[in-house]
Amino acid sequence: MRESMLVKKSLLSLAINVLVLSIEENKFENIDFYIDFANKVPTNPDLFFYKSAMTFFTYFIQYKKNQDKSALQYCDAIIKSFCLVGMPEYGEELRKFKDKYK
Repeated sequence: MRESMLVKKSLLSLAINVLVLSIEENKFENIDFYIDFANKVPTNPDLFFYKSAMTFFTYFIQYKKNQDKSALQYCDAIIKSFCLVGMPEYGEELRKFKDKYK
C-alpha cells in the first residue's frame, strides 16, 4: 500500500512538472495524457496536495488555450485554499506563477 501511494505521488509530480513546462513554453500538445491520468487517480488525503496542484495547472492551461477567464477564478480558489490550510507560501508561489504567465 505504501509503495502504491509513493508511485501515485511520483507520477502526479511528474504530470505537474509536464504541465508547468507546457505553460512556460506555451506548448499544449500532448498534455491530455497527463491530465487524463491525474483525473483517474482518486483523491484521498495523502494525494490532496498533488491533486490540488494538478487541478490548478489544468485550469490555468484551460485559460491559456481558450482565454476562459472563469478558469482563472478556479485557480484563485485553489490558491486561497492553500493559504487557508496553512500553506500560504505555496499559494503565493502559485499566484506569482499565474501572474507571470497570464
